[in-house]
Amino acid sequence: MPRASRTTPAAPAEWRRGEQLTAAYLRGLGYLVVARNFRTRRAEVDIVAEEANELVFVEVKSWRRTPRAAGEHAIDTRKRARIAGAARSFVARRPQFRNHRCRFDVVLVRSAGPPYHLRGAFES
Repeated sequence: MPRASRTTPAAPAEWRRGEQLTAAYLRGLGYLVVARNFRTRRAEVDIVAEEANELVFVEVKSWRRTPRAAGEHAIDTRKRARIAGAARSFVARRPQFRNHRCRFDVVLVRSAGPPYHLRGAFES
């Protein structure tokens, strides 16, 4: 059986665990998690959270082992556009958030060590 590469994505159970850890991590920072796994026909946002008067759309990437720089490359332009579209849909469906600024973060969860949080990882 071949060995996993240093940038091997996690298995589905580890993805769920990564999302749970990220939600707990964000709550610990004072964020209010308002939605998890928000889906549209074209995309899914792992976590939507509120920080002050800002709506934060969080993409969680779970990896067994990876260099920190991999998180910055884990979301390509197409994925960013899909997440931005899902964010617009989320806000359109929830008028209470229409006056919030939006931010897009990436949280990289590894099997060991704390999450690596990229605030404002990309713009829509």
